[in-house]
Amino acid sequence: MDKTRKQIIRFVMVGIPVVAMDFLTYYMFVNFLPHYIARIIAYIFGSTTSYVLNKLYTFEQKQKSFNEMVRFYALYFFTLLFTVIANGFLLSVLFPGKIILAYSLSTFMGIILNFAGQKFFVFRLKNKYEI
Repeated sequence: MDKTRKQIIRFVMVGIPVVAMDFLTYYMFVNFLPHYIARIIAYIFGSTTSYVLNKLYTFEQKQKSFNEMVRFYALYFFTLLFTVIANGFLLSVLFPGKIILAYSLSTFMGIILNFAGQKFFVFRLKNKYEI
């Protein structure tokens, strides 16, 4: 099995429990907080879990790297903005009142962005001169 295929399989294996935790957190808060605040809280829980599991298991990065962590959270901040905006647009324009559908579609779009970003930006192979 080639490396990318193995990483995609592991990314999905890690992602399922992370998305489940993210959704349950979101759903718990969305009934009494604005949807964007609930999405942010859920995203913080999910992103922290995702960083640890994807670093160690999916992309097999064992070394400590401050720059890697900065890149990860920069990617997740960008993806957070994207998913909050997409979720709001889907919830208010395309699918009013369809919380689960809007959440699912915005999350799926975020997953694609996150895998590509982690593979090619966060956990890319570094040369020995990179800080």
